[in-house]
Amino acid sequence: MSRTTDHQQPPKRRAAFTLIELLIVISIIALLIGLLLPALSQARKSARAGACLANLRQYGIAFSLYTLDYQKLPHEDDKDPEVICWFDAVMPYMGTSRDFVSPIQVCPEVDQLAPAFIKGYRFNSKLESNSNPFLDPDRILAAERTIILFDAEYTGEGISFKGRDKKVHYRHPGGANLLLADWHAESQHKSGLKRRLWKLQR
Repeated sequence: MSRTTDHQQPPKRRAAFTLIELLIVISIIALLIGLLLPALSQARKSARAGACLANLRQYGIAFSLYTLDYQKLPHEDDKDPEVICWFDAVMPYMGTSRDFVSPIQVCPEVDQLAPAFIKGYRFNSKLESNSNPFLDPDRILAAERTIILFDAEYTGEGISFKGRDKKVHYRHPGGANLLLADWHAESQHKSGLKRRLWKLQR
């Protein structure tokens, strides 16, 4: 009987990626990144807008507690430093202080390197007057439509903790965030803001 010897062939090695294949893979990855980045950026902005609304709800609770204690809204007088600013007045109700700026005091979309970044929320100055600076909340007849705090411009000269409609800053995808006098927070586009009140209803 003759013996036969099986000669096994060595396994074939898979050819490495060619340069063209690598370029195709890189192009696909770059395309996917290009598609995903805008969506991620939009999601991040929406998350910041939600955090801003949460901040304003915290302010709403603080204002509500303040008005229960004092039966009036806090006031800011630019010419009289002895008059406590609303920003300082509600601090005890928010567990914050001037020693450290808490994230709940500042809109997350605000540039915190700006000198006046803590003034990114402003009090509606049209609710005040020189003759009656401390407003009784019971005088606000349409509380669900009357603006108390709003997203405001925080750059430029003479930045104050109060302001009016010309100082609204539409920095969120939904427009600008507001705190209303019934202490709810909402987001409004520029057109929707026209249906909100800056002055007291007579």
